[in-house]
Amino acid sequence: MQSVMGPLKKFMGPVCDVFQSNKSMISFILVLLIVFMILPFDRFFGTNVKNNLIRNLSMLGSLVNFIFAALVLCFYFSNDPMNLVLTLGAYFVLRR
Repeated sequence: MQSVMGPLKKFMGPVCDVFQSNKSMISFILVLLIVFMILPFDRFFGTNVKNNLIRNLSMLGSLVNFIFAALVLCFYFSNDPMNLVLTLGAYFVLRR
């Protein structure tokens, strides 16, 4: 297992460094995204804001999946369980 993770960790190193230097902002954005998706904004604004956001993000498709995969890998490699759970939670909230 170490033979696979070593090169991957080395390859993802620069990306993980950028994520780690901005992890407080990333976790803030992920919390806001999760809270935004849970609250019933469509009742207040008269439009389905959640579906509009999901539709706009789905137009980016592979890019969004790549960003979430990179976040999961980097938070796993850095042993940051809070941000790992936030990332997975945001991903599943967007996918439901």
